[in-house]
Amino acid sequence: MKKIIYMVFTSVIFLTGCTEDFELNDNDNGLNVQILEGDYVAYTADGANTNIDPVEVSEDEGSVPLNIEIPTGTESDVKVNFTFGGTAIYGTDFTVPDGSSEGGSVVIEPDDGSGATNLIDNVDININILTDGVVDGTKTLEVILSSASNADGPVNVGRGGTDILRTAIITIDDID
Repeated sequence: MKKIIYMVFTSVIFLTGCTEDFELNDNDNGLNVQILEGDYVAYTADGANTNIDPVEVSEDEGSVPLNIEIPTGTESDVKVNFTFGGTAIYGTDFTVPDGSSEGGSVVIEPDDGSGATNLIDNVDININILTDGVVDGTKTLEVILSSASNADGPVNVGRGGTDILRTAIITIDDID
């Protein structure tokens, strides 16, 4: 009987001594958890990164793919619209298939069940870099995800509907 009481007493002491309270946003312990609501489209970034590194290219490098994903997947096509900012000029410094100086759109299609190993539905925006033959210095191009929608209506843009992973920056170095 003494052994049973001793074991119960020891177990209670052990279990109560092991509890420590943590909060989801405990900056003192380096925890900062952000709950992301609903479906969203955003630029692809490794792990928990909140931005993608700026891409640096020369005028003669061809094209730059910028990958956009919908991490939760989709059951219908998601049309993603984007706009341009920065000092690079559409048609002189870069183009985008089916795009214009205002921007363009791409469609993320749902997994077709073909057995592809990629578990996240995604698509690339292909930026074609042009050589302009003019000494005009380094230019920047911002590709900003502006809106998205599928058969059910609007889809949030940016990680969790925030500005996180909503803008990609390309620096175009002059070769002339």
